[in-house]
Amino acid sequence: MSNGLAIDTELVNTSGSGINTNGTTFQEEVEKFKNHKEAILGIWNGEDATEFGNVANEVATLLNEASITVQEVGTHLVSTANAMDETVAANKSSMSGI
Repeated sequence: MSNGLAIDTELVNTSGSGINTNGTTFQEEVEKFKNHKEAILGIWNGEDATEFGNVANEVATLLNEASITVQEVGTHLVSTANAMDETVAANKSSMSGI
């Protein structure tokens, strides 16, 4: 005997939206990091500055990818909650026709 799938779609939807918003905020912070890096490199020259720039670019790329992944997780949770609500509504509609 199966207990079925129980999901609080409102909570999942709210959580997904929050995660997506946090991913956007994270991405904004990554942009600030990039701007700070450029400001620093605007006044710092030499081998150390070049190395700093290279490392900062790698870090910025990784952080940007992470922020996009966070946003995608949030979007996926919202989509899952919406799909579940649509499935339940379709099932209720089918059952009411019987």
